[in-house]
Amino acid sequence: MYYGPERTAFRISDDGTVTADSALPFHGIISRGLLQKCGNADRAIAFWHNHAHHLYNIGDAKNYKAGHQMRDHMRECAVLSFAESAVAAKKYAQNYCREKGRKNAHIELWNVKEGHTSSVWKLTISTEKESEVFAVNVAKDREAGRELRESSIKLRRITDEIPGINCAKVYDIAAIKDKMLPVPVVVTRNEWIDNACEIHSRLNKQTGREELLLVERFLMDAYSPAQITSILGRVFTAQETTKIRKGIDNFVTKVAACLSEKVQLRIHEGDVVWNGKEAIVIAIN
Repeated sequence: MYYGPERTAFRISDDGTVTADSALPFHGIISRGLLQKCGNADRAIAFWHNHAHHLYNIGDAKNYKAGHQMRDHMRECAVLSFAESAVAAKKYAQNYCREKGRKNAHIELWNVKEGHTSSVWKLTISTEKESEVFAVNVAKDREAGRELRESSIKLRRITDEIPGINCAKVYDIAAIKDKMLPVPVVVTRNEWIDNACEIHSRLNKQTGREELLLVERFLMDAYSPAQITSILGRVFTAQETTKIRKGIDNFVTKVAACLSEKVQLRIHEGDVVWNGKEAIVIAIN
């Protein structure tokens, strides 16, 4: 099991405890349900940036009262810790291997990114005869699970009815139950997109125009490790930007004939990735 852009190894024991040779991993982005529960989004996000790395050891929190209030909200929303997300991802991988008869398989799980809705794991299953690679999404809390399930059902319908559309396929939607998990956790298994980088947008302060950015990785504040300070990446060229916008417009136009409701893409939340050739939709709202 690994996490982060450096592919740092960690271990998870039978009782769900995470250990690592370096800093312990944690969820750095507030979950969807918790964000809604807190009411004041700006204040909730600011608190999360400052305390996310030790919310599961509340005695270390600088703001003791606010920390306990956040913990109460977390319990009400069934927010998963990083360890619980790892348990859900691991159990899903093991269940898949049993169902497919993958005996003596080597399973590698790498937590590559996360958002408000899910933590994303690259699942690689290797046997003597074959190797499979998937993306596994683990819902971050109860409300995130509802959102992940609903959007995944729509995505599966889109790829079923529009073959060849620039959209990652959804292969499975499951609910993982375990005594170490607060609730049954929604987990999806999706097509893995090789060489994919997130597409984000920003306002160019000099020109006042929106421009698209290729994000290789996010850089964090050393003293507030959940706070993103900058990115490692580049601005897309004019030619790439044109291709991306055409790809998104093409997706939205085709989907309009498939679904009754309008589909929204949150570029700033990583719903679209670039694989070096085209824009591919991996999530919808």
